[in-house]
Amino acid sequence: MKRKEKYVRLKMLILFKERPKMSYKETSELIGYSDRQLKRWWKKYKEGGVEGLLEIKKRGRKEGVSEEKKRVIEGLREKITLFCPIKI
Repeated sequence: MKRKEKYVRLKMLILFKERPKMSYKETSELIGYSDRQLKRWWKKYKEGGVEGLLEIKKRGRKEGVSEEKKRVIEGLREKITLFCPIKI
């Protein structure tokens, strides 16, 4: 998560704590994120506190190849080189 986004999440939290009657729409206009996004962040805060609010979740493909897959790949390479001596 970018530093700016952490700052904005904390700013949202402070606004909600200082002004409990302020709506999501009003807050979203002040900080520049949609009210839907603020609702998601508020839910994260309610479920996990400040740590939950600032939690970083990685998206996309997981990095690297597992050890088991590396062994399978190596085994396939060995079998292929027996039938095809060209380096792959």
